[in-house]
Amino acid sequence: MKLLFCSLLFIIVGVICIARGVLNRNLKNRKALIWIGIGFAVVGAVTLAVMCLFDEDRVLFAWAICMSGILFITAGYLTRIVFQCNEMILGRYAGCNRYAGSHGVVHYSPVFAYEYRGIFYEEQTAQSFPARYIKQNFTEGAYYWIYIDPKRPDRFICEKKPNILLWVLGIVFLAAALVFL
Repeated sequence: MKLLFCSLLFIIVGVICIARGVLNRNLKNRKALIWIGIGFAVVGAVTLAVMCLFDEDRVLFAWAICMSGILFITAGYLTRIVFQCNEMILGRYAGCNRYAGSHGVVHYSPVFAYEYRGIFYEEQTAQSFPARYIKQNFTEGAYYWIYIDPKRPDRFICEKKPNILLWVLGIVFLAAALVFL
């Protein structure tokens, strides 16, 4: 009964995230919200399917496979952005946008103003950082090197670091799935 409630909750949260991402065109991270919603909905749907077709022992296996898939897809997307943003230019730090997460964790996405091929941009980076990092590394009005995507100049990153943690967590969940098999 608890698993049925959890799987339905996952599906509902996923549908809400997808709907919010599709309907709210002003959100900067619409694609991320839609993908997160798809991930929640898939986990819920797979859990329901496994509960109906097999016994509850297989649910942990299905969850571990879903989580590893979501982590690998997210890590792949973020790694792709790191490789696509390969042109280094100077940008002026213009502040940051604040995003509150779960358990009181707050991340900040720096906003930079820059000019590329005669067009002026003031955009938020695709990366987010804790407040301590922002305070230590950025001063409002100062210029810093940023990496932009030449094909989409409105997309940039501050650091060229692939997210190794997501790849490692994906491998851990995949290994857990093999244990639950």
